[in-house]
Amino acid sequence: MEILAGVDTTVILPDRRAVPLWEGGDPDGWPVLFHSGTPSGRLQALQVHEAAAAAEVRLISFNRPGYGSAPTVPPGLASVGADGRAVRELLDIPAWSVVGISGGGPYAVASAAADPGAVVRAMVVAGIGPWTLLDGPQPLENERPFHQLAGRGEVDAAWAGLSEIVARWADGLVDKSDADIIDAYFEGAPPSDLEWLDATARGRWTLDARDALQRYDGAVRDHLSWSGLWDIDPGDVTCPVSLVYGMIDPECPPQHGEWYARYLHRATLHVRDGAAHGMTCFTGPLWPQATGLPHAMRSGRPGTRPSPAKLWMGLDGRSGGWVTRDRHSMSALGRSPCCVASTAMAARGQWRSGSLGSTATCTGGTRWPTVG
Repeated sequence: MEILAGVDTTVILPDRRAVPLWEGGDPDGWPVLFHSGTPSGRLQALQVHEAAAAAEVRLISFNRPGYGSAPTVPPGLASVGADGRAVRELLDIPAWSVVGISGGGPYAVASAAADPGAVVRAMVVAGIGPWTLLDGPQPLENERPFHQLAGRGEVDAAWAGLSEIVARWADGLVDKSDADIIDAYFEGAPPSDLEWLDATARGRWTLDARDALQRYDGAVRDHLSWSGLWDIDPGDVTCPVSLVYGMIDPECPPQHGEWYARYLHRATLHVRDGAAHGMTCFTGPLWPQATGLPHAMRSGRPGTRPSPAKLWMGLDGRSGGWVTRDRHSMSALGRSPCCVASTAMAARGQWRSGSLGSTATCTGGTRWPTVG
């Protein structure tokens, strides 16, 4: 299996930002926007290139602000949702689905909220929620003081503090060996959670890391965008959303999925028995028939549900163990407590805080160096 695959290019967004974009899978298949984890860029989608092709899915991913050569913009989920809509329009795609894994999960929700007429299905896979609003100790607890600064409008100070945390982990990492990069990302992960990480997957991971971590703005921006108050309301998402979590995931446990299910109107939560973070993100049926995602029609138009033979399988082709833990069809919830009424302001990225709420219980776990 080749490490490189698909087509890598650059798109120019309406505000003239040049953003790297990758396409893979089946070029004639159903289009799916893939939001990568944190810290990573578009090339993380290479991990599921073959699975996408087998499922007749056209896979599309772009670098979020601050990753690789993508220009940095103030923190926020809404702006990335708008970028996704702009990419869809530039590629002349009438309708698609969106998927976000781990730190990319909130951006899948943002994309669905920003483009309700075109996003027909969304999926959040082991997606992080606004963890500072959840009860109990969290894996990223050492960052909490800086998010408190951001909540008070001191975004510059919060950015500086989080930059120091990221730099302690990532400084010089891109110049180290492939083995050192893999060790840095997956330190503390149980061996059973790394069964998917074969030689090809390792090569693809380090390829993406060296591109994405040319600077640390993307990682810092991600953490400021989704750790606390959000600038989007999940209640604005109108399409069905599948939430996929691992039962033993210490990074983004099922409690995060329960938070999403509470504030998304049409969400279904699936929990994979015995799966931790990596196995949840990169193996198993990410698009099983039960989610109702459109079949990858070669016409490029929404069609029927996929047949069992066309399920999205993981890297190893195994279906994995599933438990449908809860099913939600929510309505009339009002505004989500996580929502921030205003967007980031100009160069300083100042936020005006909305209402806070403790919305779910989340248990902590072993802290890995990344969410993603």
